[in-house]
Formats: sequence, structure tokens, C-alpha cells
Amino acid sequence: MTTDPLVGALLDGRYRIEARIANGGMSTVYRGLDVRLGRPVALKVMDARYAGDHQFLTRFHREARAIASLKHPGLVAIYDQGNDPAHPFLVMELIEGGTLRELLRERGPMPPHAVVAVLRPLLGGLGVAHRAGLVHRDIKPENVLISDDGEVKLVDFGLVRAVAEAGVTSTSVILGTAAYLSPEQVLGTDTGPCSDVYSAG
Repeated sequence: MTTDPLVGALLDGRYRIEARIANGGMSTVYRGLDVRLGRPVALKVMDARYAGDHQFLTRFHREARAIASLKHPGLVAIYDQGNDPAHPFLVMELIEGGTLRELLRERGPMPPHAVVAVLRPLLGGLGVAHRAGLVHRDIKPENVLISDDGEVKLVDFGLVRAVAEAGVTSTSVILGTAAYLSPEQVLGTDTGPCSDVYSAG
């Protein structure tokens, strides 16, 4: 088993990486500690291939600022964005629990009351984002977090857009979530709030 070279690192002189939580096509999520505040956080560190792409970094930071302004219990809070030259990253609220995908694997299809319990905060958070002019573009069970005490939170706003607009190719962004793509995403036409509603359905 190989060790992750980032575990133990201190990003921006403030955020200590403690353990890997999840790995995806664009980024790796770590449990971390804000050493200044003594607060546990989640650190989403973007893949190294994006670190030297100025256009991506500009869009990544712009999207992070927009997402951080959203306030809703159904959205994971963004606390900070990092400027580490080798590792662009976001600092987010740490959710102790798992993903909707893990829950579905463990328990199988959900009864109607459980579906409502998940969709109500999810759609509420999407509504707040849509009214602010933001579209998620990657609604899928892996991006829905469920805390140990039952809170439902949507994560990963803006990252797909930042990658797509910067022209950085990533087949995992396009092909990895094909089951949840809206028709306009498949056709390559403009996406809007309806795309998120389709994917959520």
C-alpha cells in the first residue's frame, strides 16, 4: 500500500492534511485541521494537472467565491480557498458520515419517506444556488453527503464548470457520471437549472 505524500502536509501554513477521505477524477478530499482555529475541516485538493493552468485557477477561485456566498442547510459550507502553488484547494465544512451512494449500496432502494427526506434539503439547496445564478452540473449520489445525524448536504458546486470553461479535458467528468447527465449535457448545449432538476430526478 502506497502512502499519500500529502498526508501530514501543511497547506498555506494553516491547513494540516490528516487523512484521505475520497478520491475522484478532478480532486482528492482529505480530512484536515485548521491549525489556527483548531477546527476540523474537509480539504478538496485539485489534481496536480490543474496547478499550472492559469485559466483554470482563475475560474476555480471565481467559482469558489460565488459558492461561498451561498447559505443553506442543504449545501456544504465553503470556508476558504487555498493558494498553494502546487495544490489548488478548497476548505469546506467536514461532514461526518457518508455519501448517498454508500447508503444505497448498503440498504438498497429507499422507501418514499426516505426519498423525501433526502430530496427536500437537496432541492432546497439547489433552489438557493439557482436563484444566485449557479448551476451544479454534476448531481449524483456521490455528491450528496449524509451526516451521522441525518443531515443531507450537496457538495461540489462549480468545479465541473471551472474545468469545462478552462478547456481542461477530463473524461471522468464527462463519462463517469453519464447515468445522471441531462439531455442538454449529452448534446453539449447550454445547461441551466433544469439540468440539475433532471439529474436530481
